[in-house]
Amino acid sequence: MSISTMTTIAYRRRQLAPGGLDGARARSGSSVAATQAGEVPETQSGMSSALSTITAYVPTEILITYVAVVAAIAGTAAGASAAPSPQGLWVTFVAFLIATPAVVWLVYAGKLRTAGKRLPRDIRDWPRWEMVAATVGYLAWAFALPSTPFTSFAWYNAGVAGVAVLITATMLGLLTPVVLGQPAPPSRTGQGSLGPVTSGPRAGTSDPAAVASPAAGPAEIATTTIPGSRLADFLPSRCGLRFTNSFPHEALVTVAIPGLATLPLGDAANGLCGGMAFTVRDLFEASVTPPPDTEPPAAGSARYEYLVERQIASLDFGRVPLRLYELGSPLLPGAIPDFGELAPLGIVAHGRSQVMVLESWPAIRAELDSGHPSVIGLVRTIDADPSSLGRDHQVLAYGYRLTGDEVSIAVYDPNHPDDDTVRLSLALSDPAAPIEVAYSPNDGPIHCFIRIPYTPADPAPWR
Repeated sequence: MSISTMTTIAYRRRQLAPGGLDGARARSGSSVAATQAGEVPETQSGMSSALSTITAYVPTEILITYVAVVAAIAGTAAGASAAPSPQGLWVTFVAFLIATPAVVWLVYAGKLRTAGKRLPRDIRDWPRWEMVAATVGYLAWAFALPSTPFTSFAWYNAGVAGVAVLITATMLGLLTPVVLGQPAPPSRTGQGSLGPVTSGPRAGTSDPAAVASPAAGPAEIATTTIPGSRLADFLPSRCGLRFTNSFPHEALVTVAIPGLATLPLGDAANGLCGGMAFTVRDLFEASVTPPPDTEPPAAGSARYEYLVERQIASLDFGRVPLRLYELGSPLLPGAIPDFGELAPLGIVAHGRSQVMVLESWPAIRAELDSGHPSVIGLVRTIDADPSSLGRDHQVLAYGYRLTGDEVSIAVYDPNHPDDDTVRLSLALSDPAAPIEVAYSPNDGPIHCFIRIPYTPADPAPWR
């Protein structure tokens, strides 16, 4: 969950508290049904998950920037044939630690000002729990990253870091209902969520994937497309880009630090699969025919820049790589047994199998059933090293076939242009057991997949 989302939840909680934001200061944990205000609340009163809590309170903006700065420090050291300076790593770690609660307060204050409310100058008006939990979330994740400055201690090892993350997750899960008087807010499906798919549309959005798997609709279809929908005529050979996901070395973004350096972030040579998947959906939604070009656009061209912009958009402000990293963690099992009678106590968690069957597939199906392609993120490696995220992949689903408990999802794969036979298949019958995902063509194992949130854009350079 981003800091923006955390502060929105804090704003809603205080807005719905007795007396509102400008009345008597209510206890931060006051619980008032959002339906009294005619809104769909951002939080829900169902069971919370310890694993989803640590995801919910990850300050995405801070953590992504921290990782980028640490990578830049390591890259500079590598260029000088030297190890990264421990002092530099510690200064960076402490600076971001201090910045985390401050940024939460600033974003929250900005939302109040936008709503015409007074600034929260009094500490009793601060989003205190969000500030503390986001800081703890930053500490846990920064402690577990391979480039953490804690590696300078002899006692540090990856196992200790993993245990620290799990302990932090559990404690946040136990403390949240005590502090707020309600369960911790799980993230939304496709945005780092470990909770169940919601049962209705989100307030203020037309995103069709915000609706859970519909009660009506095709329970089983005979073809790989949706009969009678806009997707009935979708085929990668007709609606996809004709060139392969192969680009030269080129920084996706450059960040200038005045007086210090210019940091290149990202490398197009690692692929623009997310940008290509988003672009194909953009073209389809706008009824624009893809160009016949079999060579990717040249760097610096309008179409290349569009692909880069859509690649960045596909990362959803860093939430997508964080979610893929979490699902690719060696600490997360393929499946977690049902806790049964312990579920009412909030002891609920999902392994990779449950994520695919109970979260990702219903969201993808809802989007397809509503006549829209669905962008899917594929976890292709189990590794604690964040650099392994470069091996993960994004594709675009356009249809499915259900046969009993087996589902086969038809996808456009940017690595296989013009191929109408690419399929992602799995069994849905037992999410409490490890599930093997079949992918054709066989480009390596698929350990998990998620639905990636899509935001539309005008594909003007492609018209």
